[in-house]
Amino acid sequence: MESKYISESKKNALQKNDLIGRLRRMKENVGFIVNRVTAIQAGLDSWQSEQINRKLYYLSFLSIIFLPLSIVTGVFGMNVGGVPWTGQNAPELKDGFRNVILLCGSEKKLVTEQEVIAEEIIENGRSRQRGLSADLMLHVIDYFIYE
Repeated sequence: MESKYISESKKNALQKNDLIGRLRRMKENVGFIVNRVTAIQAGLDSWQSEQINRKLYYLSFLSIIFLPLSIVTGVFGMNVGGVPWTGQNAPELKDGFRNVILLCGSEKKLVTEQEVIAEEIIENGRSRQRGLSADLMLHVIDYFIYE
């Protein structure tokens, strides 16, 4: 009876060892599969980013063409008097276009100067001592008062 018991325990041990070996091989195979899936995922991500870059490249060319056209259309589509090449010679209408263009130019100059001032404030580190908006406002006020 003991020999029967021992032989069954040996069978169980052999089955356990066989099962452990299979599980180890499966674990290795899963590791290889994970590595392959990661490589495929990286390849797909690269391909997708390449496609997006190509589409953005085409979009930038469209922007190069249509942005200036929309600006010109916007400027000449304003409902003000004095637009060049329209034949509006009435004295009360002749300064409207010029005034709008001057207003747009002055706003652009003001925004550009504010950006330069903000960059100077950030570079000098004063934005940490006081709020950035307070420093910017002081510089803008100084500019309009003293210049």
